[in-house]
Amino acid sequence: MAVGGGWVWDETFTANADLDAYQYHAVTTGSVAREVKVGTGGSGPVPLGVLQNDPNVGEAAAVRIAGRTKCWASVGTAITYGDFLSCGSIGHLEIAAGSVMQAYALEALASGSAIIEVLWIGNYQAIAVDNTP
Repeated sequence: MAVGGGWVWDETFTANADLDAYQYHAVTTGSVAREVKVGTGGSGPVPLGVLQNDPNVGEAAAVRIAGRTKCWASVGTAITYGDFLSCGSIGHLEIAAGSVMQAYALEALASGSAIIEVLWIGNYQAIAVDNTP
């Protein structure tokens, strides 16, 4: 799957752990400045962006702060094009449970876990609470 053109915002941080198995997962801030770790959804800080590479601890972590990106998603409820998504407990995106979202689904996912294309917009308070754009 190719990610389409358009404007994106990438920043470089430092991995606070081995993130070599977390490419395309949502990440959040670590315990020191310019450090990132795997996103944990509601139980941790707000997700910062989506990890674009696979760094080990202490290496440069390329993070997509805004724009189109690939991201791991997991399905409890099927994801359809345009759904509001938020970060789950292991950095996977899932259907937003409330009005806070981090991304729009640009692809559908009927079941399981897979990498899908999304539009990452960061932490956003949506008007609709029923997951309809």
